[in-house]
Amino acid sequence: MLKEIDAELVPRLKPSMTFYGCVLVRRFQVLGAFRLNDAVSISNSRDKLKCLQILADKGMDMPITSFANSPEDTKHLIKACRWGCP
Repeated sequence: MLKEIDAELVPRLKPSMTFYGCVLVRRFQVLGAFRLNDAVSISNSRDKLKCLQILADKGMDMPITSFANSPEDTKHLIKACRWGCP
């Protein structure tokens, strides 16, 4: 087992490997390695709703945004937007 590590980590994770990649990034964090992005930032960026909520909470102007669980809900969401869909 390594006692010390001198490394810099620039995580580049494909979406299907986000969970496992974040586990590795957290391990490097525990070891004290410099990370360009931490595991929480990576996870937040992959969750589109969470990402928009964080940006809106920080005061960034957001366009009208809707999320649906199914493509069947699309027409209802467009009607709910008072300007319609471009």
